Amino acid sequence: MDPPKITRPPVPADLAERSRPRRVTLAALGGRWPGWVPPLAAAAAVAAVIAGTVGVSSALHRPGVIPPASPARQATAYVVNDTSPGTVTPIRTATNTALAPVKVQPHPDAIAIIPDGKTAYAVSTGKSNNSGTVTPIRTATNTPLTPIKVGGDPVAIAITPDGRTAYVVNLASGTVTPIRTATNTALAPVKVGSSPSTIAITPDGTTAYVANNDSGTVTPIRTATNTALAPVKVGGHPNAIAITPDGKTAYVANNDSGTVTPIRTATNTALAPVKVGGHPNAIAITPDGETAYVASLASATVTPIRTATNTPLTPIKVGGAPWTIAITPDGTTAYVASLASATVTPIRTATNMPLAPIKVGHSARYTIAITADGKTAYVASPPVNMGRGTVTTIRTATNTALTPIKAVDHPMAIAITPRRGPSSWRRAPALSARLVLPSQTMAAGSSMTGQVLVDNHTGHAIHTFGCVSLFQVALTSRSYQPTVAWAACLQRFTIPPGLSRDRVTVWASNSQCSPARPRHA
Repeated sequence: MDPPKITRPPVPADLAERSRPRRVTLAALGGRWPGWVPPLAAAAAVAAVIAGTVGVSSALHRPGVIPPASPARQATAYVVNDTSPGTVTPIRTATNTALAPVKVQPHPDAIAIIPDGKTAYAVSTGKSNNSGTVTPIRTATNTPLTPIKVGGDPVAIAITPDGRTAYVVNLASGTVTPIRTATNTALAPVKVGSSPSTIAITPDGTTAYVANNDSGTVTPIRTATNTALAPVKVGGHPNAIAITPDGKTAYVANNDSGTVTPIRTATNTALAPVKVGGHPNAIAITPDGETAYVASLASATVTPIRTATNTPLTPIKVGGAPWTIAITPDGTTAYVASLASATVTPIRTATNMPLAPIKVGHSARYTIAITADGKTAYVASPPVNMGRGTVTTIRTATNTALTPIKAVDHPMAIAITPRRGPSSWRRAPALSARLVLPSQTMAAGSSMTGQVLVDNHTGHAIHTFGCVSLFQVALTSRSYQPTVAWAACLQRFTIPPGLSRDRVTVWASNSQCSPARPRHA
């Protein structure tokens, strides 16, 4: 019997002839989301059995079922150019083609896009410390709207997950300006600490955390009322902040202290600082929330931190003066851009091993943005002295740099529209789950341990019990095409709000499968 393939019925006649790799599926609680899985490496029909979790079901289909995206749905990278007058260059990610620049206010150096992809917000410092603005750009037409007045020297922006409010950090004013995105109206500024430099918002959107560089503090802001809470004392000159996907911990990089301070968001309490390399400058957290990666400028290292215990692991050597870091959506690779070596170093997160560095343009700073499908990384390289700068495209499958895009001028920051584009974006479901496995193939008779990540966006715990559908797939080969589905009767259980993780075991059975629940589940 030929090796079976997991697919979505009805099965095309030529499916058994295909053996292309496929991506691990995303699964939704109580619903069916399309995704990809690889053919299982077995000579007999194979059943994937998930034990120890609840309510996960999925429908799987082969490549080619979804038609190519229309131009309106294709993702676009927006690159801000620190010039006067300022511009933003849209880049079509499907072709890496730069479109006509969009005029904004002078000296833009930050940008963010609301989750529905309809509007990008370009932050401009202006010609003086008191002329900060934010220019909304309609992504459907790349049309700039009326600039919004904010505080002095705005340097960072973050948008709530529901897309309703953008928060702009004003370095010179020591304030944060909320902007209502429905009307593009600036609200009363929120007073924070001295020289605020960066901001991060919890996944549930309830709290924004602002790092105050000169104060050595982090100010939490309640987004429901735009009220600043008591500042949290951290290390010297905090300049980077990242929040775990479950929203429970904010990690703050302290540039002068060579430490990272974890903050428990439930109580806004600072925990013991974690020692990392000299002058930590950037931080990123894997999508499963298990590891924070900290890039340290002076030591040319990246330090992984186990978030469960806040324990630093062995530092990873990268290029000189690492400036920024970004992690692929599947969490498999971290990309670190280094100033002194003009390189980007990929790090395999499963082993924390650096791969061969990728050459990019020399720069005084770098910004990395990765597309939602994880296939492409864009590296903005403003010139060291004079010149136009470049944007380098990296294919993540091969870690190959493509021809730099030169139709930019002093690129300072990048933001990419959501994968589905503005014409087809939908609000995230209130309850969803995804399965994360350490490998994309299994041999018959083997097993592996994975995780089910459950996102509960209802704002409250869900208490339930009873029999639920556990997992549903279709297994096919030339002569064997059963539908495998089963349920499990469970005791009372609770799904907490936010992101929760449950370990699961997946078996690949040698036995012929039936629609009944497998006997060893």
